Amino acid sequence: MTHSISRLTEDQAVSIVRDAAQRLKQEEIGEVYVQPILQQMGVNEGVPNLVFVPNAELSKNIKRVFILEFKQTDTQTLPDIFVANANQYKRWLQEENTDHIEYGLASNGEIVTDSERESNVTPIASVKSADELVEKIHDWVRQVGLDK
Repeated sequence: MTHSISRLTEDQAVSIVRDAAQRLKQEEIGEVYVQPILQQMGVNEGVPNLVFVPNAELSKNIKRVFILEFKQTDTQTLPDIFVANANQYKRWLQEENTDHIEYGLASNGEIVTDSERESNVTPIASVKSADELVEKIHDWVRQVGLDK
């Protein structure tokens, strides 16, 4: 099956991230931040990261932090460098903080978590709106079992 993925502009991607953060804040299920975390590592990134800290009820009293790195791409498979950098960034965060970091790499909204693979991560769908991104984040939380 072929998926059509059209590249978002940087402005569109930033808008989607900011709007999704606003919707998550309104749901009052946790703390949400939009910040360019990679700048702390000296990387100039146009689209800021979305950081989500679920309420204690969702995270079973374990403070988990969900960090979504939103990448723009028009390719079917995420470039190897995206995935390699994401895995390196996740390891860096875990070393600096705790092992309660859940890190996600997104290709136009498709969230990839805990991937040990360094390549061939294929997005299933693309996200074109903040509502779709919020739903992906809900799916992500369900995937790791925090809403049980």
